[in-house]
Amino acid sequence: HPPDRQGRANDQAPRCGACFVEPMMDIEKPGGPRICYAEMTPEKARSIVRSYLKDGDPCADQALGTLGEGTVPGIPHLFELPVFAPQVRIATLWFYHVHQ
Repeated sequence: HPPDRQGRANDQAPRCGACFVEPMMDIEKPGGPRICYAEMTPEKARSIVRSYLKDGDPCADQALGTLGEGTVPGIPHLFELPVFAPQVRIATLWFYHVHQ
């Protein structure tokens, strides 16, 4: 842990703010924003992937938010959510996603 201003160790691990919703899954279709889904189970993930990629339904009621350019009706941008809005984005080194 990094030391605080008095040189003592900080007892809190750094957090990005999303730990409370893990495990997470992102889906990104060409030309659209990434849609982030929270508290995934294998069954939930299969259902959302099938609904969105096959049927075009992004399951807005199960989405946490979007990332990137563009919007999806009924899904807020992730950084508009109260837990993320006040955070300052310096680097996203630890974030990644897979393209199919």
